[in-house]
Amino acid sequence: MASIATFTDQPVDRTAVESIVGRLRAQGYRRAITAALTTQELGAFFDNDFEPLRQLVLLRRPLDQPVPRAELRPRRWRRRRLDDILEVDRAAFEEFWRFDEVALREALDATPHRVLRVIGSPLAGYALSGVARSRAYLQRLAVHPDAARHGLGTSLLRDALRWMRWRGAAEAFVNTQHDNLQALRLYERHGFEAQTDGLTILHRDLSGAGP
Repeated sequence: MASIATFTDQPVDRTAVESIVGRLRAQGYRRAITAALTTQELGAFFDNDFEPLRQLVLLRRPLDQPVPRAELRPRRWRRRRLDDILEVDRAAFEEFWRFDEVALREALDATPHRVLRVIGSPLAGYALSGVARSRAYLQRLAVHPDAARHGLGTSLLRDALRWMRWRGAAEAFVNTQHDNLQALRLYERHGFEAQTDGLTILHRDLSGAGP
């Protein structure tokens, strides 16, 4: 299975997606899944027979207002190994949404400025944030279920928002599943609002004889 991510300022076109599909097939991949795509990015994939797989809520928060300090103090992750981070991730998310090391490193490289902050000893949660130009992204927030409902998620979120403001971002974005009510309530309590256009993950079977 191949994962397709877009990293351009403009939506990819039909020809580009067709080329990607051809290369993946030539390399022996049998299925392709996209990253979460905006409405503007969907057309080129639909034109190449991709179909919806998952829907996500996209939330936005302006960063012009102060953010309360975190009651619990996250710390910067400075170790090279990511095993403890991935252990929390596996516990926090169902299989479809879990990061492996490749996915986590790709997320770390997705923006020019990023920070990985952790909380708890032993490690019980982490947040990955990135900034590109005036936009900030909460790329991942995970708390181990055994440590849930103790304020770790709130502290990680506040810490992330304060870092985004310090980096000079004007607005922050995050996405989550429609049925993740706990996460939605957390984000809404901290000023995030759901956007009209959400995000969509698409997939396509590459094993057939189609184009």
